[in-house]
Amino acid sequence: MNPLLTPRVSVVVATIDRLDAVELCLDRLMQTIDVAIETIVVVGPGGDLVAEQIAKRHDVAALLRNPERNLARSRNMALSVARGEFVAFIDDDAYPTEWWLEDLLGEFDDAEVLAVGGSVYDYTGYTYQMRYGRCTNAGDATPVNAAPVIGLSECPSATTFTYATGGNLVARTAELIALGGFDEQFDYYLEETDLCRRMLDVGGIVRVVDGGQIFHKFLPSAIRSSDRIALDRRSILINRAYFAARHQLPDTSSAEVLADFERFATNAVAEIEAACRASIASTEHVEKVHRDVGEAKELLSSWLLRPPTMRPSTRSPGADVIVNPDAVALRSSEDVSHLAFVSDHVLSEESIAYRRAKAMRDQGHIVRILEPSSGHSTVDVEEGIWRHRMALTPACHNLTTTVLLELERITAEQRILDLVYLDASMAHDAVERSGLAFLDFETLP
Repeated sequence: MNPLLTPRVSVVVATIDRLDAVELCLDRLMQTIDVAIETIVVVGPGGDLVAEQIAKRHDVAALLRNPERNLARSRNMALSVARGEFVAFIDDDAYPTEWWLEDLLGEFDDAEVLAVGGSVYDYTGYTYQMRYGRCTNAGDATPVNAAPVIGLSECPSATTFTYATGGNLVARTAELIALGGFDEQFDYYLEETDLCRRMLDVGGIVRVVDGGQIFHKFLPSAIRSSDRIALDRRSILINRAYFAARHQLPDTSSAEVLADFERFATNAVAEIEAACRASIASTEHVEKVHRDVGEAKELLSSWLLRPPTMRPSTRSPGADVIVNPDAVALRSSEDVSHLAFVSDHVLSEESIAYRRAKAMRDQGHIVRILEPSSGHSTVDVEEGIWRHRMALTPACHNLTTTVLLELERITAEQRILDLVYLDASMAHDAVERSGLAFLDFETLP
């Protein structure tokens, strides 16, 4: 940590009870390149153990406690202590690439840009969960996995608009505060979409880029099962109703608002009933979703009669605050190389290549291991090393070709590799034709 640095970006992580996940997220944030950051952690109710452990870390600039299970409120509390010109949000069960913020900050050269979002890999780490989102003013949000068209922006009157996911969003701190922060009526779901809608309404630009990736592991939560299915739909239903009452009116009739919500609710019930038939959900989940639909409809009807206003944001950090203003991190790309170790078999911890990979990691370099997988392709971070486990596909039975395609994907979606170490059995000429510099494993000390 460097007490002489001023953070350019305040990175906010909200969590409750995912200690291992949030510590991995914080570890990876410390690998951020070429951007001075401070990290703010907000722990929700019931997260006493997490707060106790996070308080021991010297790389956290502020630790706050939110007494309410409300993501929007946690983010607003963090705004009250954020010192960066920009504020970034990432989920506790996610972690970024080393170039995450550098990729996103470049878009703020345009003064009208208020927020920028990047892409999100899914739990495999290999395929995308979403590259950006599209949403109607009714609150029907759709993830998009096509590359975004850079330079296009919606106007305030747009009925369908682009938004950045709240787990991968950077905004101008002062402008976000001036907008009132996040609307705390949205305890979870659509809170970032509402924010992007309000940014557009004041004439701002919300931009999404084909970069700035994060890896979202989509861990179980209070509403989501280990199968990554939201079994508790109450917040989703109520927030969808609230979003429509705030943004779909007055451009359409109350009858149309109600009809659109009916379709949304019917789909939600059908999904839980299907999960029940698959033994993923219980009959209690089915009964609850029907009750939640009823509650959401009642609220929507009342909101249509008296349109709701934004719930005021929590502009206080709360009573339980630990602040470490010296916890500002900055790594320079001049000190970092981007390396890959490619093997035709799973590397053991005793192998020379793995030991060398760890040594390069300890020197601060970005290190990847590419090896075969008996299942589907995955990308994870383990012991500070990116592990790419590649599955042969029906269209590609050759490991060398699979490796080459993965190396091309890394350089296209991340950054050029400075050096690739190859197992002797790999086809060196193919990698050489790719333009990448490589050495044999035999050269490893």
